[in-house]
Amino acid sequence: MRETFLFDLVERVRTQFLKAVESCPAGQRREVPQGFNNHLHWQLGHILTVGEAILFRLSGEPSTLPESYGALFGNGTRPSEWTQEPPAWETLVAQLNEQTARMRTVFAGRMDAPAHENFLSMQTADELLTGAIMHESHHAGTVKAMIRVLPVESK
Repeated sequence: MRETFLFDLVERVRTQFLKAVESCPAGQRREVPQGFNNHLHWQLGHILTVGEAILFRLSGEPSTLPESYGALFGNGTRPSEWTQEPPAWETLVAQLNEQTARMRTVFAGRMDAPAHENFLSMQTADELLTGAIMHESHHAGTVKAMIRVLPVESK
């Protein structure tokens, strides 16, 4: 698979994800819709945190995120169990945009680089990138479902 195709796909999926979450009124971004465990603010942090783990940690590259993000946004976490205030919405959006650019910078020309850790049989950088795209696409669908079931905010 061509690396430019993968990087462009990452950017398209990330843009669609951000467009979806930002379509929700600010007053509802921390509301957990009925039938869900998390809210949109958590979704932002989760995509950032898990994307960082899949792409950077598993490839042996340094992470730029604080360790506290894992306790807030890692797999199995939920806002109802938070013991600390999460980063601001705007901070997470900025970090997601920075992460997208950093992916291209760090992995350009290195698609065949071996993964440091084997996760779900992903063995190379391009496979890690594909896994991150799949994960984010799944959450983009979840976000769209969450937005549909949130009550319409009165104006």
